[in-house]
Order: sequence, then structure tokens, then C-alpha cells
Amino acid sequence: RGNGNGNATDATAEWESESESESEFYPLRVTTAEEMCHLLASKLNVRKIAFYGDSLTMSQYESFLNLMGTSFVTSSFSENPSSLPSRSSIACPTMDDDEDENASSSITIPIFMQKDTGGSYRPQDPRTEYYFSEELRSFLRDDDRDNHRHNTNNHRNDTPPRTLAIFNIGAHYHNTTWYHQDMRILLHSLQRIGRTDDLYFFRT
Repeated sequence: RGNGNGNATDATAEWESESESESEFYPLRVTTAEEMCHLLASKLNVRKIAFYGDSLTMSQYESFLNLMGTSFVTSSFSENPSSLPSRSSIACPTMDDDEDENASSSITIPIFMQKDTGGSYRPQDPRTEYYFSEELRSFLRDDDRDNHRHNTNNHRNDTPPRTLAIFNIGAHYHNTTWYHQDMRILLHSLQRIGRTDDLYFFRT
């Protein structure tokens, strides 16, 4: 909320704590790092995470690492986020709901982030070529499913190891023709990889 002084050029805002009377209208609750780890590692059997898109996706990647915090983020590396992939990892305990805490183990989930190309920054700018990077393709294809087949009997979650990937395309497109053409490139690339158990999310 603004400070109410009537000055249109003043963009400052004051944070107000939620009152008891307003709480019933705001049912959303911020997920904790512990809950996120349990959901990814134990519930969904996620073993890799990928972010691929423009600056919106890069901000979501950075926000995710901030959510997980230093207690779970085990590495983070990037030479040049605008072109080269950024790579990080989180360490999550794997424990079923009915297991004792002393029986839990930990797994490392690698995280991949890369900015794509495509569209144009401004309507008058020339179009840039969209492509599905080889680094991303390799990251999505490599997995430990062969090891999983040998270890399924020792693990209660019989879902194959999954990759969770988040894509966005569209923020730098100023006509629907280019958008549809490049979206088909993205969808066909994912289809050719053929990982039907993975979890893909698209930001618009």
C-alpha cells in the first residue's frame, strides 16, 4: 500500500502485518525448504531440476535457491548466466512419512539453468533464433534409470527417477507467428527426448 499522502510520484510502500480479520481471506502459506525437499525427493522422486527460459525463469531459479538456503544448497556455479548454463545442487534428506528420522539418508539433486534465445527485445528489433540447447538436451537425457531398476526393491517409491523442468517462452515475442513457431521447436524437442515420467512446467 502507498503511504496515502496523495503524492503520485512517491512510490514507497509500507508493509503491514496481516490482521486476524484478514487471515481467512489469505489461505496461501509460504513453503519451507524442508517441505520443498520432502516433496521433491520423497514424494515426487525428483532427481534433477532444470530451468530454461528468459530472465523471468532466471529470477525463478535464483528465488528457488534463496528459498532452499545455505542449509540445503550445496553448490552454485556460473561464469556467465547470459550464455553459459548455471549449475547448482541441493542436498535433500529422503525419508518416507512412516520412517524414523534416524533411518533417513540424503541425496544430491543437481540443478541446471540456462537462458534461451528467441523473439526480440523490442518490436522493432530483428528476430533472434530460438534453439533447444545441447547442454539442456544432455542434462535431460542423462539419468540413473538403469541403477533404479536394480534398486527398486530396496526403495518404497517405485516411480522412475524424474527430472522436473520449468520452461518459459513468450515475454520477448511481439507477434503470435514467431511465438507459435518457436513453441513448436520446444515441444518437439521435448517429445523427441521421450521421458514421459518427467514433470514439465511451462510459464506463460
